[in-house]
Amino acid sequence: MSYPLWNISNLTALCLLGDAWVKSGNAAHVSHMFELSPGLEYLEIPLKFHNLAKCRFPRLKKLKLSLQSGATSSIDESRARFLENHPTIEELTWFPSGIPNLAPGSLPILKCLRTSLQVVIALDQLSQDHVIPVEKLVDQLAEFFPNITWLSLPAVHLPKDAIHPANVKLEEWFSILSLFPNLEVFRGRGLWTAIDSKKEKMPTAIMQLVQLCPKLRELDHCDFYEKHFAWRRIAIIREGEFGERVRYEGRKPLAKGVFDVTNGAFD
Repeated sequence: MSYPLWNISNLTALCLLGDAWVKSGNAAHVSHMFELSPGLEYLEIPLKFHNLAKCRFPRLKKLKLSLQSGATSSIDESRARFLENHPTIEELTWFPSGIPNLAPGSLPILKCLRTSLQVVIALDQLSQDHVIPVEKLVDQLAEFFPNITWLSLPAVHLPKDAIHPANVKLEEWFSILSLFPNLEVFRGRGLWTAIDSKKEKMPTAIMQLVQLCPKLRELDHCDFYEKHFAWRRIAIIREGEFGERVRYEGRKPLAKGVFDVTNGAFD
C-alpha cells in the first residue's frame, strides 16, 4: 500500500502495459488509483484487468483494451457491461475472445472502432429479425455508429456475392463508404483492388468518393513502402469559403508516422 504509484491523482490519460496489472494482488491497488482520477479521458489497460467492470470514469473518451495474454470468452461479458456504463466513449479498441452480448444503445457517440468481426456480429444480433446476412454487417455497423470518422476495411472485405477481391466493383465500395457521412479517414486499398490498382482510374474514383463522403480528408494510396512499412497516403484538401474547391495530394512515408507532401503531384 505504500508504493508511491498508487497515490498518483488527477490523471486525464493513463496507459498500463504488462502482466503486473492483471495480478489479483494488485487489483485493489489499481482500483484505488483509478478512484483518485475521476476525470480520466484516455485509458489503455490489459483486457484481463480483474476489476474493470466495477470502475467508473464519467469523462472517458478513448479506451484501448489490450490482449497481452490468453483470455476466454467469459471475460467478454464484464467488458460489455463496462462499455454500457460508459456512453461517453468515442474511440474504442477491443478484440473480444467470443461474440459479446451488447445491449441496445451501447456506445451512442462512438466515432472510431478497432475491433474484430465478433463485435460486428454482436451488433447484428441486436436486430429484431435476426436474419440479416453477413454481407450486410457493415450496413449494421453504420446504423449503430453513424458518427464513425475513422474506418479501416481490408481489400478482402467482400460485399454481396463476390468470391474474390478483384470481383468487388468500385460502385459497391462507394455504396459501403457512403453509409458513413462523418467519415474523415479511410484505411485499406479495397477501392484500388476494385480497379486493379490502375492509377489512371484513381483521380475519377477519388473525386467521386469526395462527393459521397463530404468530410473525407485522407485515404490510403495503392503504393506500399516496405522500408517504412506504410501505405502512401492521399490527402483531400478543400479550399474556398464553403470548401467548394477540392484537390488532393500524394504523400509518401519518410519514416513511420511521418509523411512528405509531394508538392501537389499525384500518380
